[in-house]
Amino acid sequence: MDDIRLLIINQRVLIGQLITAVVIFFITWIVAFITSKLLNRHVLYIPARLTKKEQAAVKASSVTKLKMLKRLVIASIWFAGTAIALLQFSFFARIGTALLASAGVVGLVFGLAARTTLGDAVAGLMIAFSQPIRLKDWVLIDGEYGQVEEMTLIHTIIKTWDNRRVIVPNEKLSTNIIRNYSLRTNEILAETIIYIPYSNDLNKCVGLIKKQIKASKYWFNKEEPQVEVCEFLAKSIKLRVLAYAKNPEDAHRLSVDIKEKVAIAFQKAKLPLGE
Repeated sequence: MDDIRLLIINQRVLIGQLITAVVIFFITWIVAFITSKLLNRHVLYIPARLTKKEQAAVKASSVTKLKMLKRLVIASIWFAGTAIALLQFSFFARIGTALLASAGVVGLVFGLAARTTLGDAVAGLMIAFSQPIRLKDWVLIDGEYGQVEEMTLIHTIIKTWDNRRVIVPNEKLSTNIIRNYSLRTNEILAETIIYIPYSNDLNKCVGLIKKQIKASKYWFNKEEPQVEVCEFLAKSIKLRVLAYAKNPEDAHRLSVDIKEKVAIAFQKAKLPLGE
């Protein structure tokens, strides 16, 4: 009889523990959901008094920081909720006590085994708040040029101009030199090299080149295009053409467009191009 009574008591205790664990998981889900919504609302809030360019900069900065922070906070909430739920059971409570007793040794072993991952995570937090790069920035890292598509605590994904994905560990980002073409402004000078023979009229060629630049849909009318004599070669003059584009992607297209338009215009004007 005593055994049956003890079994019933144990079953009641277990059911109570299960109900408590389910309630804790439900509360954890609610807290995580509300926290996520609050953080998303904060990302979307941008002061109306700012100019469009300033609003875009604030949004890029906020999205990068809050996305990192959101992932860290949500993961912490679920970790804490899961730990509290499991500790309702005596079996897990005993394991938890044993783990706490050996936490120093376990922490040391874990730290040595995961030092690279931990380094990436710390670097990810530093990058999120120091902002050397942000989401949608155009960057050059280790010879790879592209747009920052996604940032996590461990790595950053760069979408290259030819639609590849380059995954860069955050620790590498924090120690390497990064060329960011969008940090202060998206506007960028596009450089194009053109060669003309000595027989051509230099002033006429310069005027024709500037006309083709202004005819391009990728040219950003911020400043007058510049055509500079860069070098005198054996058979031709090397010209460097500088013109603004709205962003690095348009800068590449502008450079290609200038070459095509100049080639067609020179053919129509019966002016040869140099080598």
